[in-house]
Amino acid sequence: MYYYDDLGRIRTRRKIINSSLYQEFFEYNNIGQFFKYTFPDNFRVRYAYNTYGELSHIYDDGTSELICEIDSVNIQNVYLVTKQESIICTMLTEW
Repeated sequence: MYYYDDLGRIRTRRKIINSSLYQEFFEYNNIGQFFKYTFPDNFRVRYAYNTYGELSHIYDDGTSELICEIDSVNIQNVYLVTKQESIICTMLTEW
């Protein structure tokens, strides 16, 4: 199930898998950019943008540790990353 805010942006996604509820939460900054994402296990990441409004970094919201840095975005919006957590970065940049 999806739940949306007043602007039509996804706020919560709920899934039931094997009778267990999994929830994901989405937050946006004051200019409407995707800002924070909370995984079903409550791990939360924060997105940072450059002065052009392009995604530039993804941080662990609890520790502020850098998870990945985005080098560039190609014409198909595929993000090129430079840090270790590539599986997380790939998933987090698919939004």
